[in-house]
Amino acid sequence: MVRIATALVLATGLWLLIRKAPQPLFCFAATVAIGIATWECYRMISAKGSRPFKGIGVAISVAVAYSFVGWYEIHLPLVLGGALTLALAMLMRERPAEMLESALRTVFPVLFIGLSFGFLIGLRTMPGEDG
Repeated sequence: MVRIATALVLATGLWLLIRKAPQPLFCFAATVAIGIATWECYRMISAKGSRPFKGIGVAISVAVAYSFVGWYEIHLPLVLGGALTLALAMLMRERPAEMLESALRTVFPVLFIGLSFGFLIGLRTMPGEDG
C-alpha cells in the first residue's frame, strides 16, 4: 500500500513537472535524471568487469542531452566526446582490445541514454502546445 501511495505522489509530481513547470526547471530536472541514468548504466557495465570512463561519459551524455535546448549543435559534444574517449582509451589502456572495449562501453550509454532522452528536452522546448 505504501508503494502505491508513493507512486501516486511521484507520478503527480512528474506530471506537474512535465506539464506545468517552467522550461528551465524541466530542462534542469531532465538533465539531472539523464546524468543519473547514465551513471547507473555505467555501474551495470562495470559490474561485468569492463572499465569505461564513467565521469567523462556522464559529462558527454549530459552535454548531448542539453544540446537539445539549442545553445549549441548536437554534433559538437558527440564529436569532441568521441575524440576524447578514443584519446583516453589509447593513453590509459595497454592492449588494443582493452582500448576498443573501453571506448565502446563509454560511448554506448551516451548514445543510448543521453541522445535518446535528450529528445525529451527537445520536445519540451518546442514552441506552442506541441512542445
